[in-house]
Amino acid sequence: MSRPKESAPTARRPSLWGAERRQVFEALYGSVQYGYCMQVEGDVIEFGTMSGDTAALLAEAIAACDRLLAPRYGPVHGAPKTLWLLDSFKGLPEAEAEADRSAPHVRAGVWAAATCRGISPALLAKKVARHLPRARSRVVEGWFSDTVPQLPAATRFACIHVDCDLYASTVDALGPLFARDQVADGAVILFDDWNCNRASPLYGQRKAWNELVLRHRIRFSDEGRCGIASRRFIVHGYERAPVPVGAGGDAGAHAANAAQAEIAALTTALAETRRQLAEREAELAAAATEMAQIRQLHTAARRRQR
Repeated sequence: MSRPKESAPTARRPSLWGAERRQVFEALYGSVQYGYCMQVEGDVIEFGTMSGDTAALLAEAIAACDRLLAPRYGPVHGAPKTLWLLDSFKGLPEAEAEADRSAPHVRAGVWAAATCRGISPALLAKKVARHLPRARSRVVEGWFSDTVPQLPAATRFACIHVDCDLYASTVDALGPLFARDQVADGAVILFDDWNCNRASPLYGQRKAWNELVLRHRIRFSDEGRCGIASRRFIVHGYERAPVPVGAGGDAGAHAANAAQAEIAALTTALAETRRQLAEREAELAAAATEMAQIRQLHTAARRRQR
């Protein structure tokens, strides 16, 4: 009997989500490092903790900055930062805002009430404590609408990770921070679910951010995409008092504000499309250069054969 043929070894392919997680983790780690190195005032906060993996990474980044930057730069790197971790620990809330009820992820049941429930507060604190002393972290349990307004008024934030999926939750998380002047100049905001709901500006974090930009006249830099779903911004200034948005039953003012929000959303989408086209053009130019080099090598080889 002949020996069965052995299958040829296959190259190990990267995990579908492995590369995505790596990009997001690198962006989060780099955001903490940026806050230290560029002397951005304030702590680090995460809205939505679920598995605790990103919370642990943020804790590790803070600890690394304390260990590596303080001996080298002394007080220049800024005061040691505390890690704030906020979650309901009950999963997602019921979708009540129209922007959430009509969102594709909600309608499909991906973001149903009580989904995305992760580890307990005790397990989260234990996971973070592997990297950062317990005195340097705060686990805050409850809905953002209740807990965020109760954060110490003097606390400011240099790095903000928003992983709470829904439009209403994003507004509940960030709105009070801007209204109470708790977002530091130069702060990084990383939205984990920016491209969810088919990347539509009518839903989720995109809609929430566009409305907050109008409401508080936020001046920011778009730092680009992190992985397939996330996006990062740096805040340069804003108005603490919200700009009126058609209060008092003024239908005309409300419609005008809605139109402005839509224009802002479309402008953001257009800018992202232009960025993607520029990246594609750069890839095509690099490919054309490589092809030209291959042709030159091929021509030179043919000449030597003659």
